[in-house]
Amino acid sequence: INAEYGLNKMPLQVIGAGFGRTGTNSLRMALELLGYPTYHMMVLVLAEFDSHFHLWEKLATLQSKEERKIVLRQFFDDSKYTAAVDFPASLYWKELSEIYPEAKVILTVRDETKWAESVRDTISFSAKAQVELSRVWYGGIIQAFQNSKAQEIRCLGDKVVVSLVRGRK
Repeated sequence: INAEYGLNKMPLQVIGAGFGRTGTNSLRMALELLGYPTYHMMVLVLAEFDSHFHLWEKLATLQSKEERKIVLRQFFDDSKYTAAVDFPASLYWKELSEIYPEAKVILTVRDETKWAESVRDTISFSAKAQVELSRVWYGGIIQAFQNSKAQEIRCLGDKVVVSLVRGRK
């Protein structure tokens, strides 16, 4: 245990700034092969939903960048992850890069039209929820789900998009 970084032996070393469907899962797999335990949307949805959802909900409602940095640092300093890619962590890439200035930031990109088509055609979260793309806003997506846990994710997505549109301080 590193006294400065809690359970992590090392601080967050890689920060993904790209949206889902821009190669973030391939990036996650590559990082894990290189020895970086990686936080990705699939971790949230498939493994850590109950314990992590409220963190992201809280972050989406915080107005102050400094408050968001405190919550993010508490989370990642006490986690097993040394990399974070995809939503929801990628929405906070700037704060994470300030908290962990030695971390490398990787921006994955994709043609805007192909990205929107890919989101529409492929996103699903297994048996946990079926996703229907209801609106696309370049800078985030709002998803509609069909079960109660997924409704919580939709609410979080709405809050995150609203905070991005308003321009966080």
